[in-house]
Order: sequence, then C-alpha cells, then structure tokens
Amino acid sequence: MATVIHKSAGSFYARWYRRNGTLHEEATGIYEREAALLEANRREARERFWEENEAGVWAALAALDLSPRFCHKVFTHRAHITFSAFRALLQTAQIKFAAPGRWRDRVKRPAPTARRFAYRGAQRTVPEIVELSGSKVPASAVRWRLYKGWDLAKALRVPLMTRREVASLGARAANEKRRKER
Repeated sequence: MATVIHKSAGSFYARWYRRNGTLHEEATGIYEREAALLEANRREARERFWEENEAGVWAALAALDLSPRFCHKVFTHRAHITFSAFRALLQTAQIKFAAPGRWRDRVKRPAPTARRFAYRGAQRTVPEIVELSGSKVPASAVRWRLYKGWDLAKALRVPLMTRREVASLGARAANEKRRKER
C-alpha cells in the first residue's frame, strides 16, 4: 500500500516499495492528503500490475473468450485500476481480446412490431432489406428516408452526401437567404 509524505513545501509525494525491495518516490502534484493518497495507490497499482500478473495470464484469459470488462471486474477492480487504465495496460502489452459481438448469447432479431416492407416477394424489415440488397446506405438512413416519404428503391440507391456536399448546400442556402433579405 502506498503512503504519502509532505515535503517542505508543495504537493504530496507518493512512496511505495517495489517487489525487489527498492523504495519508489514520486510527486503526485496534489495538495490534499486524501486525494494524494488515492493517486498514490493508483500509481502503485499501475506499476505493480505487470509485476504481479505476467502477460501470459491475460493472454490466456483472452484466449478463453472472456471479456475485458469481466476480467477487470473479477481480477483488478480492487487494485485501484480503472477500466480505462486496465485497457491501456493491455493495449501496451499487445493483448487482444475477442470482438464484443462474440460475447453476445443470441442473434438479435427484429421486434415483432418492427415495420416491414414488401421486398423480393416477402415482408422484410429495413436491416434485412439493406443486407439483401447489398446497399452501402446504412439502415438508419434508409429508415429515415422511408419515414420522409422516399420510394424504397430510391432510398437504397441514392448514396449519402459527404460532409463537403452538405456544407456547400448549407452555404448556398445561407447565401440565398442573405440575398433575399437585402
């Protein structure tokens, strides 16, 4: 456990002993004792993380298809390491966990109340239509276009505008508005 000491003037210093027995001391930059003690514990935990846990342990847990959130919750949450710091430590060690989609138990199915459209001889939801058509337009954009009254074929066919195109349309509209006001 880390301790804090107050040097002559200024912030508190964090102190802890490494596993090899050497004393480590560094400035926390914090002037309140409790906050400095929390910071000292965080720094010690980050430094001791790889001393106490070999990289092979985390690689083995990643190979077991456990999620990083689960590993943090079970193994490190009491060590004063936040989840973001834990993920950063795993990234620096180049330990890759499976994609989050692998941890889901079931395939997401459309809601029974989902709006359906006639497409290729069957009633289908918008994400199914987008997948079958091979359209590069996201399902959310197709859904919005249909809500605004577009034809299904046109909603799937017309590509999204780039940021530059949107900006130029906005600029043109603003310029025309100014001209009319004059």
